Amino acid sequence: GASPLERLLPYRPVRRGDVLVFKFPEDPRRDFIKRTVALPGETVEIRDKVISVEGVRLDEPEVYHSDDRVWPDDPALPDSYRRRDQAHPFTVPPASYFALGDNRDNSYDSRFWGAVPAANPTDG
Repeated sequence: GASPLERLLPYRPVRRGDVLVFKFPEDPRRDFIKRTVALPGETVEIRDKVISVEGVRLDEPEVYHSDDRVWPDDPALPDSYRRRDQAHPFTVPPASYFALGDNRDNSYDSRFWGAVPAANPTDG
């Protein structure tokens, strides 16, 4: 039978724009909350803070940037700066999601540690 929680929160597949609560891949004791940007099999790219999925720029009204600077993809820069604002095309693996924080300039997310396995979302 369905749990009381399932009756209150009907299950549906994750969609782009959904907020995920999941176990942090590098420390499963911690829960992370990020927004789904790309789904399994989709290719995501970041150029100068602009996210494109399958070559189409995302409209993300909930996203904000606290830093006006745009770090270039320059090998002389530390990796953390480059990854924040630039990402080469990345295809999301099966049963995974590419998830980013809404506070884009201060979020530790899929840009740094890769896709979130579908098995990582918490049960509530």
